[in-house]
Amino acid sequence: MTDRINPTQIQAAVTAAGAQWQAGETSISQLSALEKRMRLGYIPADSEPSLQEREQTAWMNSEVMRSAIAKGQTFGYPAYYNLRDGGYVTAVKDQLSCGSCVAFGTIATVEATYQVQKNQPGSAIDLSEAQLFYCYASLDGYGCGTGWWVDPALYAFQTGGIANESYFPYTPGDQGCSVSPSWKNQAIQIKGYHQIYDSAEMKAWLSTKGALVACFSVYSDFYYYSGGVYRYVSGNLEGGHCISVVGYDDTEGCWICKNSWGESWGEAGFFRIGYGECGIDFGMWAVDEVVEPVVAIAPVYEYYATAPWRYQYTTSPDVQDGWQRLGISFYAFGSSQPGTVPVYQCHAPSPWRYFYSTEGCIGEGWINDGIAFYAYETQVEGTIPVYRYVSVEPWRYQYSTTSSMGDGWINEGVAFYVYAAQPA
Repeated sequence: MTDRINPTQIQAAVTAAGAQWQAGETSISQLSALEKRMRLGYIPADSEPSLQEREQTAWMNSEVMRSAIAKGQTFGYPAYYNLRDGGYVTAVKDQLSCGSCVAFGTIATVEATYQVQKNQPGSAIDLSEAQLFYCYASLDGYGCGTGWWVDPALYAFQTGGIANESYFPYTPGDQGCSVSPSWKNQAIQIKGYHQIYDSAEMKAWLSTKGALVACFSVYSDFYYYSGGVYRYVSGNLEGGHCISVVGYDDTEGCWICKNSWGESWGEAGFFRIGYGECGIDFGMWAVDEVVEPVVAIAPVYEYYATAPWRYQYTTSPDVQDGWQRLGISFYAFGSSQPGTVPVYQCHAPSPWRYFYSTEGCIGEGWINDGIAFYAYETQVEGTIPVYRYVSVEPWRYQYSTTSSMGDGWINEGVAFYVYAAQPA
């Protein structure tokens, strides 16, 4: 059963109601009734008002706001603001056939707020909806078929954090928590969150602080939305849905929202919805502050021994018997970070010498001692090259950030890239 409606009938109802939006076949309208509802996923908590109660309160509040705007009352924020205009909104994603909209709306809001607070529009922040939904919602017994609500999602951000998308890429369907073990190295957290119930405060927040999470009632005509300012016209209540609000327009009387149904739906994945419609502005969730992870930059010490003469590089400050520490040679990472590669320590016993490589131990006679530290294989901002030098009398290797070592040493080229000092 597709539960489809002729979009021409919906457009006729829109026109008759004087609403300013366009209806048509969309990537969602062509799905079955069950598949459509799987694109939703917001269920109010037991302590929250029902969807219908949210709608009633939001409509009454919006009437007050519309009256104030019509009278020319000013509120200290611009009449129009869109975070997309400044490049603060990340790419639209698609939750597909899973009621995980809370995770998508929450992460979209944190990503946009991060860029605003750091003043880094267009940054590459891309957090894992899979981790938020399959690792946290599932702990409370919720999944694709049940949906979730916003407070526990934001609480997960506050208490545990969410890693980069690469640590747990999203695929639809209930599954175990398969986040990579080193995910905390890139976990983004928030210091807190709160709800805003006043429309003027929502707009003030959007124009100065970042995006907002909002949830609303979805009626069947919304599946056919293809542009304009959506206002409910016809159809049954399908369920609740959460999105990220990224702007507003007082002239059009609408909120500008980022959805999670892919770029082929709506206005390239976004939509506009009228003030007070479907409970959208009953209350919105704001992120107080986004906290970046503390990356473990580790000093790499240079040691040497003389029987036979050889050099060793390690993050350990402990001096072993027979070795002398020359000091800190450079700074690298003690654990895996995005963009880094492992640097392996290899040794050969005859004569005993150490070799460090991002490619492992190559050639006969070399034994892999494991990962010594993590560095960059190609140069990134702030890093410097480490050169590999070889001497054959006696045969040994030394690694240095200087491009010349003097007589007896042959520069074999750049081995990897590191930091010369502890980054500020």
